[in-house]
Amino acid sequence: RRLFGNLVHIDQNNSKVLDGGVVDTTGVVTLLGQQSSTILAFYNNNAPLSKLGAPIAYLFGVDAPTDSMNSLLGPKFSQVFPSNLYGDFISNLSDWDIGIAHLNNVEVLKNEKLGIEPYRLKSLVMFSNIKLKRF
Repeated sequence: RRLFGNLVHIDQNNSKVLDGGVVDTTGVVTLLGQQSSTILAFYNNNAPLSKLGAPIAYLFGVDAPTDSMNSLLGPKFSQVFPSNLYGDFISNLSDWDIGIAHLNNVEVLKNEKLGIEPYRLKSLVMFSNIKLKRF
């Protein structure tokens, strides 16, 4: 019932499991649209973050390498988190020693194109698809 100590508590009666789509391959936007308070996400794309960073970067309104599967709206219309949080988030997510990024008590920005209303997200934990050194 507990994952990583006090980092995330999973309520089995109020949990959702989903896959990303064409507009947002992470699945995060769908959960933000439902104003989920806690999101546990796994970045499982066919390409590593170093070659295909757009699925994460676009959530912060930051431009990054993409392919035709991840470029439908672009960073301007996909932004749901403040841009200034991207650097630390992607640094932790793409670090071979860490591979996990965590946002705590973060502002979710209004995004009319994605149907997102502003609110405060309690916790976003994302695991990377990189091969960690310790494994």
